[in-house]
Amino acid sequence: MKGQDSKQQRSTDLLALVNLVQNSIRDIIEDENGPTDLEALESSHTREDRITLPSRKLFQAQRTITAVAGKLEEMIAEPNTRLIELSSQYFESRALHICAEHRIADLLDEQGNDGVSVRDLGKRTGLEPLKLARIIRCLTSAQIFQEVKPEVFANNRISAALVQNEPLRAYIMLFALDPYSASDYLPSTLADPIKGHSYAVAETAFQSAVGTTLPRWEWLEERVPVDQSRSYRMGYPGSQLDMANETKDTVNGLASVEEKNETDGSTLFEANDKVNGLIPVEKNSKADGHPLSESNHEVNGLAPVEKSNQPDENSLVEAKDKVNELIPVKTNGKVNGHASIETITESQSQTHSSTKPRPELEIFGLAMLGGGRVVCTAHLYDYPWQELGKGTVVDVGGGVGGLSLQLSRLYSDLRFIVQDRPEVIEQGQQIWEKESPDAVRQKRVELMPHDFFTEQPVKSAEVYWLRYVLHDWSDEYCVKILASVVSAMSGDSRVLIADQVMNTTIGCPEIQPAPEPLPANYGHHVRFSHHRDLCLMSCINGIERTPDQFRSILKRSGLTIRKIWQCRSQVSIVECRLLDI
Repeated sequence: MKGQDSKQQRSTDLLALVNLVQNSIRDIIEDENGPTDLEALESSHTREDRITLPSRKLFQAQRTITAVAGKLEEMIAEPNTRLIELSSQYFESRALHICAEHRIADLLDEQGNDGVSVRDLGKRTGLEPLKLARIIRCLTSAQIFQEVKPEVFANNRISAALVQNEPLRAYIMLFALDPYSASDYLPSTLADPIKGHSYAVAETAFQSAVGTTLPRWEWLEERVPVDQSRSYRMGYPGSQLDMANETKDTVNGLASVEEKNETDGSTLFEANDKVNGLIPVEKNSKADGHPLSESNHEVNGLAPVEKSNQPDENSLVEAKDKVNELIPVKTNGKVNGHASIETITESQSQTHSSTKPRPELEIFGLAMLGGGRVVCTAHLYDYPWQELGKGTVVDVGGGVGGLSLQLSRLYSDLRFIVQDRPEVIEQGQQIWEKESPDAVRQKRVELMPHDFFTEQPVKSAEVYWLRYVLHDWSDEYCVKILASVVSAMSGDSRVLIADQVMNTTIGCPEIQPAPEPLPANYGHHVRFSHHRDLCLMSCINGIERTPDQFRSILKRSGLTIRKIWQCRSQVSIVECRLLDI
């Protein structure tokens, strides 16, 4: 009887999934009839970034169908086969890394739908043709690229997104580098009796992967000998990425894909590789102690060049403020590996002339542009900024104020205070004067040097905004960051945290669940959130938090969650108010 009930439930679930797909497809067709006025504004605003924000109906249909696909696989796949497939799926990622490195999408775009033979691709890339064909076919079976004739390949809708899209390519290559290698060392790190239980930024799988004792941020900022091709245990940068950079023809400022892509890793995404005027972020691409926030992506094509907003020596967390009895790394004015700016003296100049920035650092900066475009555009529209009227938004650790600048164009009554380290603020002043001179003249924006571990100087602002700040820090440091904001808040103030909110398959009260019989968190749709969380674990012991985990650090800081705003993105906005209000 129990088996019969199980079969009946399976039949019911399968029919429910069919119904969800049918309804979602109808919504997609209806959506194609034309956007609303607001959606037209959103599309116009984002088109220059090659990201069109979907309507809410389309976004819901997209994630529902993706979740259904995953649920159907779980229900109909032969279990043993499914597990074996998943165990080797990392080769799909590696195939994508290889194709991105060699600009296969750009090469295919030259011939359009007619495609390019694998032999021609081999000549252009220097790769053995039949091996390259196997790499591309791995992706065609995953619906990336298409084989239009035997051994002739062309782009499809998905791979076409990579054509002359350096920021997106950089984001893909970012995961091909040290994060990929760190994942190789994650099993042994988790089993280590010390590192496995540690949340210290310098005790992760990353250190084992690249052979360093430094936190990742310090390692990224190391300069390496100009003639060094490889110094650590990684598949990248390999010979292609570390070869001497030759003089290149350019197409729209993009390194010519007719070359064999013999790009030096340190110049892979240099300023001459512009795409529609985008200037890649250079070496110092971090803000407020965390990676250059994806909120701070390019301002009208100009990418901010930023440095860390870090506590100075006097504001370092003392040894007694241990995290699980771990002392934060402290070297040269750095906390947990997040570097502060160091002036290059004459005695250092000779060293700099014989060294170069790590290739990964420049790739990282441009990658933050690519990632920011994909996940952060929705934040401009999916929170009711207009209800703030003439309120003040304090962009804590905001870099040069990329988000604030975009908001200033959409909501003319808002006032913005952008906070970061002095060097970053100086850069931001120049960008605002160029990109939004009216806001500067009208004194709607103030760029303020500030260390977010110290007391917040702006009192009683309507909004304190932190995007991609907290996920790089363990709980003790998050509490310290938030407490500095709480001390400045009034009863009308709110803290807005833009991070991935990790809902689970069983759901939580704060987030509307997916329709049954789908997993409450839309399952297959949010895979990247989990990938990114494990990447943070592997590289810096960062955390993408669940609502309960957010609630814990917020309560300790004197805050409570008022609402979690679900945006048209996997990155939500957590609205917080004072605990006793």
